Amino acid sequence: MLELTGKLGDGWLPANLDLYSYKKGLKIIQESAKKVGKNPDNITPALWCYAILDEDHESCLNMLDTPLIKCLGLVMSHEKFNQYGISHPLGENYRGLFDFIPTRIDRKTVLEAIEKIPKKMCEDIYLYGTPDEIIGKIEEYAKVGLKHIVIQNATIFSDVKKIKTSFNCLKKVLNYFRG
Repeated sequence: MLELTGKLGDGWLPANLDLYSYKKGLKIIQESAKKVGKNPDNITPALWCYAILDEDHESCLNMLDTPLIKCLGLVMSHEKFNQYGISHPLGENYRGLFDFIPTRIDRKTVLEAIEKIPKKMCEDIYLYGTPDEIIGKIEEYAKVGLKHIVIQNATIFSDVKKIKTSFNCLKKVLNYFRG
């Protein structure tokens, strides 16, 4: 898909990629574009990410360890789990989003699977931290080519009481980049 994006696309909007995977994927896209005579600068690199925001870093780390936040890991492929040295909790050849149909999995199985998702995976999947930390992380993506970002505030899925504070944190991040 990355090669096709380079050959045929004018933009790239992956979801929840860690910085290393983003950089690696963008390089494949740019090289593919060059091979067919396209200017890689005409392909807009973007990123869709879920964010956990708070004024307190430790609070963000704790929220990454909650069931609904960890549940996102279940839509990751078995290849992603292999990067962490484990098998996908729902099966060795589980294809993540392609196979994840919540109505076909009982509650007990889902909760057991969620418990097997490493916290490090959640740290890599989510953009998390204080506004300054989030800004710093986005700037790291920008250094490797990111031009646009879509941020979905997922904080409320771990602590609904943080709805107002998390959106205030997100507003700080957005105002920084708008400024």
